[in-house]
Amino acid sequence: MPLGILKTESGQSTVVLGNSHETSDFTVDDLERWYELHKGQLTDYHTLELYLDNGPAVGSTRTHFINHMMEFACITRLTIHLLYYPPYHSKYNPVERLWARVENYWNGTLLSSVDKIMNTLKNVTWKGITPLVSFIDKTYKGINLSRRQMHRREEHLIRDPQLPKWDVWIKPSCSMGRLFLQ
Repeated sequence: MPLGILKTESGQSTVVLGNSHETSDFTVDDLERWYELHKGQLTDYHTLELYLDNGPAVGSTRTHFINHMMEFACITRLTIHLLYYPPYHSKYNPVERLWARVENYWNGTLLSSVDKIMNTLKNVTWKGITPLVSFIDKTYKGINLSRRQMHRREEHLIRDPQLPKWDVWIKPSCSMGRLFLQ
């Protein structure tokens, strides 16, 4: 299972491969790994703007994803702005252009092992830059929060009144951080 993260300003991409299903935990673990690699370059940033495809693992109504993103915001002290592309509009998502490049590059290649996939990805260039490629060897399971738990978290989210599922702000605070200590 691949997950791609693209810094739109520089064109630098990161591709993380996993041997499990795409879950909220897999996605946020990959984001945390990406952050650890790049945090030295992000010291002047206060907000991380994430453009997402609204897939089942990362939807703004996916309780575990939102919970894990809130935890990530508290740990990094970054405000997280989640912006979702509407269904069937992936052509506007720049990371999809990277995936198209990857698919064209490995067209016809027999991807028989993780090493083969990783080596193939490391040879792809997009905007003249090769992606950073890594692998997470971990099994993930989907987890949901109860309505009560999610209601307590929703109080800390800022949803655009006109686009509540498509535009969500997560601003870390002490009271939000206390949710993870209980």
